[in-house]
Amino acid sequence: MTTNKDRRILIIFDIDGTLTDSVVVHQQAFTESLEELGVVKIDSNYGEYKHHTDSFIAKTIYENYFDKEFDNKILNLFEDKVYSKISKTTITEIPGAIKLLRKLELDPKFDFCFATGSLEKPAIYKLKSLGVPYYSDRLVCSNELYSRDDIVNKALDKSKKHFAQENYYKIVSIGDGLWDLKTANNLGLDFIGIGKKNKKILLDNGCINYIDDLREIEISEL
Repeated sequence: MTTNKDRRILIIFDIDGTLTDSVVVHQQAFTESLEELGVVKIDSNYGEYKHHTDSFIAKTIYENYFDKEFDNKILNLFEDKVYSKISKTTITEIPGAIKLLRKLELDPKFDFCFATGSLEKPAIYKLKSLGVPYYSDRLVCSNELYSRDDIVNKALDKSKKHFAQENYYKIVSIGDGLWDLKTANNLGLDFIGIGKKNKKILLDNGCINYIDDLREIEISEL
């Protein structure tokens, strides 16, 4: 007999550009923080790096510039700088984000978690800005992981543990970037692309399910 537990669906959310309108603010804080560490020449075409995560991009830029290790001490200093700048700004939701999270929270069919290339302190601030709990036991950031695949896999593992769920009937990743689509494809997950900025590149790379913002999602159709 099939039970509700056998039919549960996990939603894995990216944060910047997916739940919060924070991409520009984050990139500006990221660049300024590197400059404060002494990096003068920065390749800010961040989408072209091997891994689209704060930890990997900062490490790559810093080590190429100074020819020395971007160790945990520098990482923590960098994270504090990024957080300090972002926390001085008002972060708003992608339309529909708060309503969607609250619907999912109340529906016994769904679980959800967060997987982001952001460092943890800025990510927590962004989620708290939505006025909903940030669920630290379901949040995975790039502090210890460089690749999006690893981050999403860890978020999946944490969700299984948190919800005592051995397997999910369906796993849906929601993100705004090509890196989100590639990760979902690599891991065999369903994917929903969001946002107008990267619409063309997502569709050109095979994104089938696409929405302008989260108001278009009907959870009954997931």
